[in-house]
Amino acid sequence: MITGKTSSGFSFAVNENLKNDFRFVVAYDDLMNGTPAEQLSASPRLVKLVLGEDGAKALYKHVQEPDGFLPTDKVMAELTEIVTASGKADGEVKN
Repeated sequence: MITGKTSSGFSFAVNENLKNDFRFVVAYDDLMNGTPAEQLSASPRLVKLVLGEDGAKALYKHVQEPDGFLPTDKVMAELTEIVTASGKADGEVKN
């Protein structure tokens, strides 16, 4: 398990085998290269694949505005930071 904390203070745990999960590869490809509809549906799939159901709920609570609004840009910024940090940590473990 790769653990860490984002710059905004969100603590996360990611399974180190995630990059070998084909569902992650497909969702990531949809987000990066898909049609607008594929990109839209890939975002919540990626959050749940990376963090699990409970982790996704915790992330949403972490970035939720006082009025209940859940800003997409904040969720995606956190997800990007988590995936990037997890990739770096995975690389460090191998070396």
